[in-house]
Amino acid sequence: MFRLIPLALFLAVVVAAAPVAAQGSSIGFVDVQKVIFDYKKTTEITKTLENRIRQEQSVLRQKKEALRQKIEQLSDPDATEEKNAALLRRARIKRDIALERVDIELSEKSALIQLEQDLVAHMKKVYKEVRREAEAVARDRNLKAVFMVADAKISGRTRDQVSSEILVRSVLWFDPSLDLTAELLRRLNK
Repeated sequence: MFRLIPLALFLAVVVAAAPVAAQGSSIGFVDVQKVIFDYKKTTEITKTLENRIRQEQSVLRQKKEALRQKIEQLSDPDATEEKNAALLRRARIKRDIALERVDIELSEKSALIQLEQDLVAHMKKVYKEVRREAEAVARDRNLKAVFMVADAKISGRTRDQVSSEILVRSVLWFDPSLDLTAELLRRLNK
């Protein structure tokens, strides 16, 4: 009698699990990093930001060249100038140089802050689009969950970097047939 109980429990588990197994998997996986890097919109945003950086660097080079010319004026004494006038001229040039240095520094910092804010806004927008499409793919396939996975390659060069890369990966392995990355990219890039 007692030998039949384990057998009965085993059969109950098998019978209860059969409908779940027949339905197939109800989860999927997406390499979000690959999706973001291969998404056409990310490439467009990157090009736009790179062009803006080049423009801002050009403006800064012009400001630095103007500053260099003012510094040269300091070393060019005017022989016909009176001593007081020369001192006053040099004081004005030194003040202008100091102001231009501050202007250049503030322009560089402001540009970096604005660039960072724009990048964050674009990243959020792209992630929202990726999530929306992942949900659509999941609904089309009747999936209950889509998990984020990372490339199996660990690229860290220090123990801390390697440890960090390992610890942020919640999925160690998954069946490649459950990978939705390619389909998600097709949908996003159409």
